[in-house]
Amino acid sequence: MKKKILHFGNIANNAYLNSKFLRSQQYLSDVISLNYKHIMGQPEWEDAEIISHGDDFAPNFLLYNSFKKPNWFYDGSIKDIIKKFKKEQKLQTSSVKAFLLEKFFYKFHYLFFFLIFKTFYFFFIIKCRKNLKNLIYLHKYHIDSVLLERVFKLYDHIIFYGTTSIYGYLSGVTYSCYEHGSIRDFPYQNSLFGKLVFKSYASCQNLFITNCDAIHDAKKIKVKKFDFIPHPVNENLPNKNNKKENIQKIIESLKSKDCIKIFHPSRQHWSKDKRDPNLDKGNDVLWEGLFKLNQTGKDFYCIAVDWGAHLEESKKLINYYNINHKIEFIQPLCHFDFIRLLDHIDIVADQFFLGSFGSLAPKALMAGVPVLINYNKLNHDWAFFKHPPFINCKNSDDIYSFLSKTNQQELEVLKKESKNWYFNNHDSKVIINKFKKIISI
Repeated sequence: MKKKILHFGNIANNAYLNSKFLRSQQYLSDVISLNYKHIMGQPEWEDAEIISHGDDFAPNFLLYNSFKKPNWFYDGSIKDIIKKFKKEQKLQTSSVKAFLLEKFFYKFHYLFFFLIFKTFYFFFIIKCRKNLKNLIYLHKYHIDSVLLERVFKLYDHIIFYGTTSIYGYLSGVTYSCYEHGSIRDFPYQNSLFGKLVFKSYASCQNLFITNCDAIHDAKKIKVKKFDFIPHPVNENLPNKNNKKENIQKIIESLKSKDCIKIFHPSRQHWSKDKRDPNLDKGNDVLWEGLFKLNQTGKDFYCIAVDWGAHLEESKKLINYYNINHKIEFIQPLCHFDFIRLLDHIDIVADQFFLGSFGSLAPKALMAGVPVLINYNKLNHDWAFFKHPPFINCKNSDDIYSFLSKTNQQELEVLKKESKNWYFNNHDSKVIINKFKKIISI
């Protein structure tokens, strides 16, 4: 009998896609997404035809077609999720402790905290107000973990994504962690949250590493067992008969341009003064490279995505370089529109600081589009027998040099190599086999 697997947390739809892959092989695989509303953590972003989505962090999807979230995807608050499991008659018994918490905690939580901590009040409130705050914060996590514990016990194995690993650690279940950049900084923060993340990674049974540079952090934290697993990429292709107006306008604009066409989907997050390894995409390096390319007179057109903490700084830099007439910013694209756009793109420009890659680069490779990226081969030697056919650009001169010399014939060769590499080294079959091997399902 195949094991039941729970994926807890759903940043960037990693859990949703991994669960879909496993379910395609008849595994019982569910997802719990706890209070996460960002567009890129919603199933609609992957499998619906979206016309508009409203606010990125509180989406109101207007859909081209009908779509219903799968019944194995549970989202909302802890209270909502427990209600859903009860409605499906999956939770039939309750410990006295869980029953009392469910009945009283969410209605009378301030009173509950007072009763729990009144004996600690005078000791901590006078000497260190922060200690009391930490105790309350920790106890809230404990209560949530107790409420979820009965749900966790329905599964043979649980994979906690990102910092949700804290729930695994406090609930006492056997669990794995899945890092997607969350291990680089959070475990080292000088806070209760940071210490809980550190302990949760150090105590897990297995750690799935998607960003290959994270091997250094896994060793530093002394994780018991870790292995590489590729970022999941949605391999479903769009219906070519759906001619949505929003994406068609962009495509028609691209078709009218006789030049090299670049797509830069990475969020705009960069700082020359202080590079943040968790967030920095080195966008400024690309803009400088395109400025140098423009100086040669070679024509190009670049589409970038209108998102990120340093979007305005990017636009100012583009204006400063006087290349704003060759850069177009568009709204974030759902999966199907992303793939439609790639059909009309020559090169994807990803990120140019860290030396690693996320899910954007392999999505481009899957579609047969070459990728410009800063790629540190040494950090990836342990994960790949054969490295991806990236166009490795460590600085703006590398970007300028490649784009100024490349031709259509070279790009066609790179397109074939890109697609072949993805389906041999990074596709859903590779991911399923990794899960089978690492957690013995």
